[in-house]
Formats: sequence, C-alpha cells, structure tokens
Amino acid sequence: MIFKLRDFKSVFWLFFLFMPLIPLHAQKVALVLSGGGSKGVAHIGVIKALEENGIPIDYVAGTSMGAIIGGLYAAGYSPEEMIALVNSDEFTEWVDSEISKNTVIFITSINLV
Repeated sequence: MIFKLRDFKSVFWLFFLFMPLIPLHAQKVALVLSGGGSKGVAHIGVIKALEENGIPIDYVAGTSMGAIIGGLYAAGYSPEEMIALVNSDEFTEWVDSEISKNTVIFITSINLV
C-alpha cells in the first residue's frame, strides 16, 4: 500500500489535536541535605546554583545543619538571605550554644508524676 503525502498530513494533525489528552509527567526534584555543622552551610551554594540554572525543587529533606538550611529554604528564604542570617552574630551564638550575658533564663520546676 502506498501512502500519499495527504495521509501523513492528516496523521500529523490528528497527533497534535489529541496530544493535550496524553498525560505528561514532569520529573520531581528532591533536595536532600546532610549535616556537618559549618559544612552544612555549603548547601546554600547548592541551592543558589540550582536556582540559577532554573531547576525547581519540589521536596526538601535534611539532617542537622542541612535540616536548618532546608527549613529556611522551605520557609521562603533566598540564598542571599540565608547567607546574611548565617553570618549574623545571633546565628553564631545559637549554633555554638553560647548564652550571652544579657540573656535572662527562666527555669521552672517540673513535677514528675
């Protein structure tokens, strides 16, 4: 059987007519961040590189410092905002578990039953 050019044109148009009915599944990207204290801050650079290359992040998971950085990203912080936060004195005190002399601590007793 010999196909004519007209037949290919009709198949071509039918394909594009019904193409929106074919489900297209986009890939999902999960960002998994590890811990490691100050090494975990390097994850900000990874997030920045992914954003610069237009790679959307659908899921975020992390442990230790990776969880902190991932949580900041999930909360809507940009990489620049995260860098400013990590470089702040308050963040350094929090990470080092240091309590400044100006901090007042209230301790209440807990009655165990």
